Amino acid sequence: PELGSKIENFGFQKSLENSLRSYGIDRFYDFQEEAVKKILNGKDIVISAPTATGKTEAFIVPIYQKIIELDHNAGKVQALLIYPTKTLSRDQLRKLRDFGDKTDIRIEVYDGDTDRNKRSKIERNPPEVLITNFDMIHYHLSRNTQFARLIDSTRFVVVDENHQYTGGFGSNVRFILDRMKRRFENDFQMIGASATIRNPKDFGESLFGTEVEVVRCEKGKHGAIHFLMLFPADKSTKTMLVNVLQKSLRGGKRTVLFGNSHKGVESMKMIAEQKGGVDAEVHRAGLSYNYRRGVIERLRKGELNSVIATPTLELGIDIGDLDAVISVLVGITSFKQRIGRVARRGQEGLAVLGLRSGDPISSYYRNHPNDYFKDVDPAYCEPENPVVARYQLICAAMDMPIQSGEFLQFEDEIRDLKESGLLYEENGAFKVTEKGRKKEENYSIRGIGETVHIWHNGDRIGSRQMPLAARELHPGAVYLHGGKKYRSLSFTFAGDFGNAKVERLPSDYDTRTEAKRDSRPEIIEILDRKNVLGLEVLYCKLKISEVVDGYYSIDVYESEVLSENLLEEPIEYSFETLGIVFKAPPPDLPEKTIGTPENDKLSGTFHAIEHTILETSDMLTGGGSGEVGGVAMGSSGIIFAYDGSPGGTGICRLLYDRFEKALERALAILEECKCENKNGCPNCTYAYRCGNNNEPLSKIGAIESLSKIFEGKKTRVPEKDFSTLDSIV
Repeated sequence: PELGSKIENFGFQKSLENSLRSYGIDRFYDFQEEAVKKILNGKDIVISAPTATGKTEAFIVPIYQKIIELDHNAGKVQALLIYPTKTLSRDQLRKLRDFGDKTDIRIEVYDGDTDRNKRSKIERNPPEVLITNFDMIHYHLSRNTQFARLIDSTRFVVVDENHQYTGGFGSNVRFILDRMKRRFENDFQMIGASATIRNPKDFGESLFGTEVEVVRCEKGKHGAIHFLMLFPADKSTKTMLVNVLQKSLRGGKRTVLFGNSHKGVESMKMIAEQKGGVDAEVHRAGLSYNYRRGVIERLRKGELNSVIATPTLELGIDIGDLDAVISVLVGITSFKQRIGRVARRGQEGLAVLGLRSGDPISSYYRNHPNDYFKDVDPAYCEPENPVVARYQLICAAMDMPIQSGEFLQFEDEIRDLKESGLLYEENGAFKVTEKGRKKEENYSIRGIGETVHIWHNGDRIGSRQMPLAARELHPGAVYLHGGKKYRSLSFTFAGDFGNAKVERLPSDYDTRTEAKRDSRPEIIEILDRKNVLGLEVLYCKLKISEVVDGYYSIDVYESEVLSENLLEEPIEYSFETLGIVFKAPPPDLPEKTIGTPENDKLSGTFHAIEHTILETSDMLTGGGSGEVGGVAMGSSGIIFAYDGSPGGTGICRLLYDRFEKALERALAILEECKCENKNGCPNCTYAYRCGNNNEPLSKIGAIESLSKIFEGKKTRVPEKDFSTLDSIV
């Protein structure tokens, strides 16, 4: 980054200036200087910059200066620093103390891992700066605990890694911030720190509920980094990346290999040990805190040359200086986070991205590698999610009674909560009932939807939210939890929660399951509409009625369907969400095709388009598997894509905004695939989680239909009831 002014030009208190000099800081970078000035002037801001460029210095220095100017306001918390993980909180504690070591400012961590004695000391003698997370704030505000009273005095709220708060989690965070605003003594200043995302201002304002100014930094602090994108030709992606790890270590490079899941990381460690002769440590959630801390310390000190990690090491944890980072496929935003500590001594570094075989997204990037760098992920949340609102309004009433004039945008939800006996009205204010308190007990801010608890031998081992719970925990489902395999024995769901009983399976069990399901979408309200290349595209509030009536048993290694099984009692569930709908033009077919093999081509055409649109949405929105659902309405050409969580997450709004680009990508995936199968293949039309076993599909028909769109063929979404049409999920 470009250098800015020297620290003596800012008029900092001498103790703070001395602290910065002892830390090795005598001048700021340009973006740091801009952020410092805006914070000192009381602006709400978001700092968007690559990993390890100095975002922390940019926000904490002006906060320390303000605290000193306030003469510490002894006995009161002045600043809340909120991090998405407890590991990151503790990692930052040391660094933040070093910044202020010549001042009298005290800083502590208060979270789920803080022991009772330490909590009592913090409550008796509050520090000026407190590190915590949104889970703690949510819980303690609604229960009016000592912690809730402790943070009432906050003047500065910093949300670090704020790009992590997307989807349903982000909707909950927005509500928690609104609850803090109505309860706290002061109008606190909002400061966000984010990785480089496409929409830092729009997302910051959606998340914080206030206008923000953006401070940007585009350049990282490192030497030249060589980027390598690899496609597996004759081996699996995991084996390919372990081979690269082996070669990197032979070259004397300190290297981290990133996977995206517990299972993926553990399997790569096994391959590394058995086939590569590499003794690598693992870092992932689920391992003990002391073990994970030990791996980080050894890596930071240079005592460890290789680690295989999940995204737990992706956030701003100080892991020292690396020579190389190898990663499975992720979006460019996450990949930049992962390579942020490569080549920081000025040496040349290496960044390797492994594509996947049998994957439309990888096939596209193989043919268009430059587009990978352009696909900077946007962040998204839906601040008015009505499902989140129902729970968070109960919590707000637990914080303090909801007065007339508050939460006006949720008047319907408040009225519904009163009619359901969850809130009651007294002297013009809404208070929570005992029934409302019990409903809130099962709520998690990190998910949306009613909760299904998972039980093994009488112990609750986890939970899953609907509708995913119905798809993944139906009777007979093979479920992966904590790196172990289970089979669901029973599934019950009624009202607000459900239960699934499971049994352990052997670790070498080689069958997975996929739910056989049917979805029926209904347009409740059209929120926006536009024309894209002649297509009418609607952005709507939808009702999705889903039925899981069976499942497919599939060989893990060969992906062969071994059997199709029906459930004795189908699981039915409906929810409201947000999504898009459009009508694709039919391919060229004889007029009379109903009931003939040609009709399969028609239905297969639109099913294939639905699959490829969902794949392109992952590239263009940064969403992951399961975040967007889709359904093609038989041979009608009507195609829906919708937010997979009840109430909506905002991800389909991003798809709606970039729909022409989605169509371009979909056509490119189909045309550039070299397969000669009329149905397509895993590289173009197949979807791993298809609820209809990837049948029917027509690659040729999809190409014809999409080509007609680019030739200007006009279509409109008819105003009709779609429930009578066949649906293909």
